[in-house]
Amino acid sequence: MFIFVKKKNMKRLLFVLLCFLCCNAIAYDGIDLSHHNKIVSFVGINSKVKFAYLKATEGANFKDPCYDKYNTGLRREGVLTGAYLFYRAEYSPERNFDNFKQIKRDDDLIPMIDFETGFNLYSIKEHRKRIKKLVSLFVQEYGVNPIIYCTERTFIVYLKGNVDDCPIWIASRRKPNVNCLLWQDNSKLGYIKGIQGGVDINYFINGDIENLKTGNVPQVKKTTAKVNFYTKIYLIKRKICRFVKNLLY
Repeated sequence: MFIFVKKKNMKRLLFVLLCFLCCNAIAYDGIDLSHHNKIVSFVGINSKVKFAYLKATEGANFKDPCYDKYNTGLRREGVLTGAYLFYRAEYSPERNFDNFKQIKRDDDLIPMIDFETGFNLYSIKEHRKRIKKLVSLFVQEYGVNPIIYCTERTFIVYLKGNVDDCPIWIASRRKPNVNCLLWQDNSKLGYIKGIQGGVDINYFINGDIENLKTGNVPQVKKTTAKVNFYTKIYLIKRKICRFVKNLLY
């Protein structure tokens, strides 16, 4: 029995070691980081990724305390960086953007909007109006369209036909069914020496790093995405919630 347990543990140890070696041998197109990710060493990260998007601000007040440190360290090692705004729907587009505009940007890539929260606050029409306004503020200030990070459902409901000039970055457990520049495979995490724990991993679907670096994102074909069954249920649920809310308030 004792020998059996030892052999079983040895197999587990070898399996974990093999996974670790494989993970460290894999290179990704890019990663996205915030203060939730702890970088203990910047050395060697450039051998694993081409770019890193760093959280700069959230909503109207929060500024990520790690943004400057991570941006400086990664760029020193040759990793191209970009800054992103984590949009909070409870604040106006102007207040979200004014907070982002205050950071000192010293990066290489077009800015990014993380658009994924607070969708029960307003109607779909109002959310579409707000993201369009936020995009216009970025264009006015920086002269380029930002890339927008979202889920497939969010793209179909809020972005499709509304901000078509913006490159799209889809977060999905499977390869997206919509045309996009980048895909974040959130079904698993990547592991990179120098960063504690797992990190989100991203791949180019259309274009390459030059498109992000210069802002000349490729023109993708018009999406053929359809509203699937789960999205239809989501839209029905939203209508019911808003109907009940109107009755109560």
